[in-house]
Amino acid sequence: MQPTTASDDHSVAVSVRPEERSVAPEATETFDVVVEGPTNGLSTVVVELSLSDAAVATVTDVELTKESMLSEVEIDDGVVTVEAALGTNTFDPADEIVPITFTVEARSSGSTEIRVEEAQFDDLDGEPYSVHQTTRATVRVDDEDENQDGDEEQGADEEQDGDEDGSGEDGGNEESASTDEEGNDEPAENGTDGDETDSDGEGNTDEASSDEEGRSAEGDGTDDGQDESAAVSDDDDGETTDDDGETADDDGPGFGLATGVASFGALGYGLLRRVSPTAHEEQ
Repeated sequence: MQPTTASDDHSVAVSVRPEERSVAPEATETFDVVVEGPTNGLSTVVVELSLSDAAVATVTDVELTKESMLSEVEIDDGVVTVEAALGTNTFDPADEIVPITFTVEARSSGSTEIRVEEAQFDDLDGEPYSVHQTTRATVRVDDEDENQDGDEEQGADEEQDGDEDGSGEDGGNEESASTDEEGNDEPAENGTDGDETDSDGEGNTDEASSDEEGRSAEGDGTDDGQDESAAVSDDDDGETTDDDGETADDDGPGFGLATGVASFGALGYGLLRRVSPTAHEEQ
């Protein structure tokens, strides 16, 4: 409906209220036709409404809020026409007047608009109002079973996705268990390392072993050196020196025969030299 031009003091606006409603299939909802600004009341009402999609919802009942002298209501394929001459049962002046109510029944899922296609109103003097604005309403039909099935499917899909990527409850439990196991393993590993460190720190086992090996090596070297020295002595004099520093030949302990004879000879020679000068002096 195209709004008509009119003076500000004799024009009205027409709207369908509530402006939006959601209903389930086979459920019904009641709407009002509201005339805004009839400052001189109403004596005649003519309104035509239409639904943009009659498969979603349709008008099942129309009522005038006041008894009229003459009225006609027609509902045909989503189009509703109401004509009423109120006679003496008119509407008094008011800011808003509701001359018509109608019932809409939901049929199938979807959305449909209720539009004001035509509107004519006369005041108490029989003068027409100009209509400068019309406002439509919207009906949404939601299938609860379909929504429930959709929600269940969506919930199942989200749960499955959560299980697959580990973000679901099971995935979270497994991840938590894995974390706990790793946490339990770490102290054990740290403990092992600590034991190894303690072993090194307590006795310096590796260093002690190295020292013992070094000393053994030095001892072996000394023994080898002594053996070599002894061998050299054997080669030069035919004598060996034992650990006590005594000299022995190959036949046994003590002085050798040649050494003993030489020693006694030297001793006797020395004594003779001492005795001889004394004897000469006495003579």
